[in-house]
Amino acid sequence: MAFKQTSITIGFLVLLAYSSAAQNCQLANRPAPGWSEQLRKLMPDCDNRVSSPDGKLIFQIGADQKIRILNEGRSLALDGNLDLEPPAVISWSPRSDVFFLNDGQGSGLSSQLRLFYVFGPRAVENGRVNRSISDAFRQENECEKSAEPPNVWGLGWSEDGQKLYVMAQTIVGGICGNAERFRGYVVNAHTGAIERVLTTSQTRSRFRQLLPENMR
Repeated sequence: MAFKQTSITIGFLVLLAYSSAAQNCQLANRPAPGWSEQLRKLMPDCDNRVSSPDGKLIFQIGADQKIRILNEGRSLALDGNLDLEPPAVISWSPRSDVFFLNDGQGSGLSSQLRLFYVFGPRAVENGRVNRSISDAFRQENECEKSAEPPNVWGLGWSEDGQKLYVMAQTIVGGICGNAERFRGYVVNAHTGAIERVLTTSQTRSRFRQLLPENMR
């Protein structure tokens, strides 16, 4: 926020900045505005902690923008990219063994899907699902190789955690597809295989309660 009054003291500006940051952190770990209850918001410069459904694991990221998976306070070994710049969104599988991130790369205006599997003392990132969906979307829309990849969002999970529901859409101002004609995908949460591709109308029908409010 810009202030025209030069007479405002530095102390007041610092207090205002602290108050604004505190208000932002109140949004951390809560349902992501406009999305379903399955998704939780991760805010910048906050101590974000989101527990798995069974309560045994905690996803944590703070001001250092480094991902940690905690089990009784101890960090699991993590194979993959530990960096994440919020704002972002996280969702744990109902089985508590998988979670996804919608990584907006610091802006929150785009998304790449990042999927992590927990195996005992380790958590392993798998980027194949994002690539598979991006490739399928590009092929369907006959996109040029130079075109930017589409946005890929995780929407949520089936009740048993066996299925992952995903949506892809061209980026703002992109040339790879029509922004009004997004696609939905049903993914096997454990193999990462795309089991079904949905048209825009089918996506709205099947995933209505999972889609952002402005896309239902």
